Amino acid sequence: MKCKYGDLEGVYYSENYNTGELKSCILQKKNMLKTEYGLLTPQYKDDSERRKLKFSLEFYKNGIMKKVYLQEKVLLETKAGTITAESVMFYDDGSIKKIFPLDGKLTGFWTEQHEFKLAEKLKIKTPVGIIENKIISISFYRSGKIKSLTLWPVERPLVKTPIGEATVRTGISFYETGGIKSFEPAEMVDVETPIGSLKAYDIAPLGIHGDINSLSFYEDGKIKSLYTTTNEILIKGEDEEYLCSPAETISMCSDEKKDIVPMKIEFKKGKVFLENRKVSFNIEEFAFKVNDYKVDKDKMCSTCC
Repeated sequence: MKCKYGDLEGVYYSENYNTGELKSCILQKKNMLKTEYGLLTPQYKDDSERRKLKFSLEFYKNGIMKKVYLQEKVLLETKAGTITAESVMFYDDGSIKKIFPLDGKLTGFWTEQHEFKLAEKLKIKTPVGIIENKIISISFYRSGKIKSLTLWPVERPLVKTPIGEATVRTGISFYETGGIKSFEPAEMVDVETPIGSLKAYDIAPLGIHGDINSLSFYEDGKIKSLYTTTNEILIKGEDEEYLCSPAETISMCSDEKKDIVPMKIEFKKGKVFLENRKVSFNIEEFAFKVNDYKVDKDKMCSTCC
C-alpha cells in the first residue's frame, strides 16, 4: 500500500474515505517513513501493557499524515525546543499540530499514576520564559509557535502573567503573537476588572487540555473572563437591583451536601456577562459592588470549601 511517505508494508487493517483515499491503518511490520522531521516508525507491535495496538497512522484526504503513533520515542526539533514524542498530530499542510511525549493507553492495569512515573521533565521555550515540567501535550500553531501546554495534574509552574506571577495547573495557552490567552490558576488569585477586584478560581475545572482555561485575557493583556466561587456581585440600576452569585447543587458525594458551581464572568465591548444568570449589563449604566460569597460550610462537600 502506497502513501506520500513511502510504501506501507504489513498493513493488517485499513479504512478509506468514501472517495477512496486512505484514512487510517494498523501496521504489523516495521515501516520507516520519510518526513521533514526525519524518519518516523509507526507503531507495529503490541509489546507492553501500556501500549495497546491501535491505528498506527491516520491521514487527511490530501494524503498528508494526520496522526502517527510511534513504536519508539523520537526527538523532534521545534521552535519550543527539542521535544520527546511518542505520538504526533499534524495539520493538513504537514506542520506539527500537537506532540504527546507519552501516549500509553490507560486501563485498569495501567493507570495515570503509572504513566506519570514514566514522564520526564521537558524544558519548553514559551513566550513567558522556560517552563520545565512534566507535560502531557504541547500544541502549536501552523507557524510553529507554541499554542498551549497541558500539564500533568500535580505540576505547578510559576509563570509571569498579565496579573503578575501566578502558579498554574492543568494548562496555559498563548496567542500566536506571544501573549497569554488563558491559564488555570492553581490557587485563588486577585484580578482587577472593570467592575472591581474579583477572586478568580475554579474548584473543579473540567478542561482536559491546556487550550481552554478558566482565567482568560484579550491579546492586549486585559481581562476577558474568569470563574469565581467566593464572590457575588450586587448590581444596581436606576430602578432595579440584581444579586448574582455562584450556584449550589446537590453534591455527588451525598444528597445531604452541596457543591458550589463557579460563576463565570466575561467582559466584552463595555458589558459584563454573567453566565449563571444568562444576563449582561452595560458597565457605564450600572453600579457594581463585589462582596464575599458566604456559604454554610457544614452543608458543603469538603472539596468545595
